[in-house]
Amino acid sequence: MGVAPAPNASPARTAQLSESHARELEARLREHARELEARHRVRRAEEAKERERHAQETPLPNAQAYVNRGLDSKGDFDRAIADFTQAIRLDPKYLEAYLYRAVAYQNKGDNDRAIADYSQLIRAVSDRLESGDSLGPIDERVYRH
Repeated sequence: MGVAPAPNASPARTAQLSESHARELEARLREHARELEARHRVRRAEEAKERERHAQETPLPNAQAYVNRGLDSKGDFDRAIADFTQAIRLDPKYLEAYLYRAVAYQNKGDNDRAIADYSQLIRAVSDRLESGDSLGPIDERVYRH
């Protein structure tokens, strides 16, 4: 902190000390504001992670909901894979979930698992076509890929 001028200091010296004190105080206030902003950013990030964790733990009503959440994972391939896997657990005949999981594995660089899902998808489509089953509107999109 600045030092108060001596009682017999000249007005110019008093002004110089006051100006110096003001600059020092302004610098401290700026630093404090930066620290507060940094703490606020950390707190917002922690709150966002907590909301995301809670959303991830909340059971969804059906396979389509898990696929939709997986598609909204914004590059978090592990999260997307977990959601597509849950969709497949809920509905093993949901071909679109296999396709999206294969793509997520491929984007993650896990080519062996991607190939396994693509192979499963090809087998499922072939089986359905051979048995005369309709692929349905959603599954027809998979077939066209």
